[in-house]
Amino acid sequence: LIRNSFRADLVWLLETKNQELVLKGASGLDIEHGEIIYSEGSSAIESYAIEKKQPVSVTDLSTDPRFFLSEYIRSHYKSSFCKPVYVGEKVLGALSLYYATPKELKEDEIYFLQIVSSMLAVALERSEMFEKTVLEREHIDKMKTEFVKQVSHQFRTPLSAIIGMTEMIAGGDISGEKQEDYLRTILSEGMRLSDMVSDMLNIAKIESGKEALREDIIDFDQIVEDAKKLFAETLEKKSGQLSASVEKNASGFTADRDKISQLIRNLMDNSIRFSDERCDIRVSIGKTEDDNLEIKVSDN
Repeated sequence: LIRNSFRADLVWLLETKNQELVLKGASGLDIEHGEIIYSEGSSAIESYAIEKKQPVSVTDLSTDPRFFLSEYIRSHYKSSFCKPVYVGEKVLGALSLYYATPKELKEDEIYFLQIVSSMLAVALERSEMFEKTVLEREHIDKMKTEFVKQVSHQFRTPLSAIIGMTEMIAGGDISGEKQEDYLRTILSEGMRLSDMVSDMLNIAKIESGKEALREDIIDFDQIVEDAKKLFAETLEKKSGQLSASVEKNASGFTADRDKISQLIRNLMDNSIRFSDERCDIRVSIGKTEDDNLEIKVSDN
């Protein structure tokens, strides 16, 4: 429509992206959209118009030394008119008309082209906003997927413990004081699962990627003992053993107990799961020289 209105041989709209001029649309030229037309620092007509924020008219391309022209443009066109496209102070690109013969636009044609470029500026800005919105939604979707993936991994350890201990109690393999101990562990793991489900259903947390930390003094000895109970059956089936040592310098460490506990259990779970029969899992917890907490889980 623009090409016919101005009787131009070529019309193209170049968009500024990363200091380069990229083809957004064209009529009269078979070229793929998105292709880089001019690189950063080029002295093209469009670059000059964008820099000066004013229209540029060239009645004879062959004799004007100010601008760099591609071989195709130089050999096919004689004159050009370029109008920068911007909203407020933000430059979005440039709209150019090229003619195969010498041509100078009339005043009413220039005025009409200004109206067209203003409409294109609004369209470009909305297109840019839409692209950003799509990217933000994709980022949020990725965060949600990663969140669910992590929570699913965290579900596996307590669920395995609950199922394993329940099967042993139901099968009559456990009784007396040990049965009561197993039931308390099942209740504790069930409550922890309930907390994790509540976290997963917190949509605001998923979208922000942030979680509130409930800091407290960590009893690593108790965390390790609870974890050993969880994996007792799995270790027994593998004829393996698990030993743990907690250094005195780890006392008084403050953090989110549930997350530290889950971290240690995940490390133990992976170590046991991928170890051979008669494995020997060793856990050590202590502080480094620079006062950071160090948790080591190793096997033979």
